[in-house]
Amino acid sequence: MATLTSTARCKRVLGIPAGVTMHDALLDDLVDVGEQQVLAYCGMAALTATTVTELYDIENAGTSELRRRGFPVASVAAVVCAGSTLQATQWYVDNRPGILRLAPLGYYFPEGRQQVAITYTFGYAQPPADLQHAATLCAVAEFNRARHAGMRSEGVTGYRYTLDESALPAAALAILARYVRAFPADATA
Repeated sequence: MATLTSTARCKRVLGIPAGVTMHDALLDDLVDVGEQQVLAYCGMAALTATTVTELYDIENAGTSELRRRGFPVASVAAVVCAGSTLQATQWYVDNRPGILRLAPLGYYFPEGRQQVAITYTFGYAQPPADLQHAATLCAVAEFNRARHAGMRSEGVTGYRYTLDESALPAAALAILARYVRAFPADATA
């Protein structure tokens, strides 16, 4: 179920009166599509606040940072390294890329399988309003594409047409630029 937008929100943007329900089934589907487009574009695993514990293999000596799979990182509850819980002063989180780093410089994680366990929360307690609007714009764009099969422009004299080549609306891309994960999560971490 979508948490970023709704059928009612999309209808307001499209100028469809609330009492007109002939497009509601399609819009119900597209609000989920809009949310998934936002998640995929930004590199987010989920929107709602989710707490997880992840285990990490340390394959190289000298590793002092780990990228979180979940993004954006809201808080880190615990970092356990080789069975010992690290103090909050021994690490910090760079939220933009979702990286947990050891502090001070020169500290490294020990090599081995599942040497580090990180319990953290990612996502939003309440998604930002502009992110909600971006999802609405994506859903509305999909609604318009469905009706015109990807056409960007059409002419009458000497019939001509241009296909829309963009996956997401420009206004949505401008909003999403603030939320894109700076570096992708390590698939093998």
